[in-house]
Amino acid sequence: MTLKPFIQLVTGESPERAFDTGTHAAKLAFGNGGFTGTLADKGDFVIIRCPKHYEPRAYAESLIDSADERISEMWSPAGLIQQGPGAWWAFGFSAV
Repeated sequence: MTLKPFIQLVTGESPERAFDTGTHAAKLAFGNGGFTGTLADKGDFVIIRCPKHYEPRAYAESLIDSADERISEMWSPAGLIQQGPGAWWAFGFSAV
């Protein structure tokens, strides 16, 4: 089993709703049997604040590149960084 990084823009009026909508969309696109390498495999999330000198997607990518401990394991939650009102980057690692 290999871990694969993913990043996906999700939308909703709250982070919870955005996460639910995003995981549902990923399950429709990639299946829900587990080990899809996508957001479909995540059951929860952690909100990560973006520093002012970063763009949200670039910061999410930097956390993936550095294997940040909050999101780097197969059973870790997905990270959620706000892009703007109602839009979040969901990212992390999932098994394939």
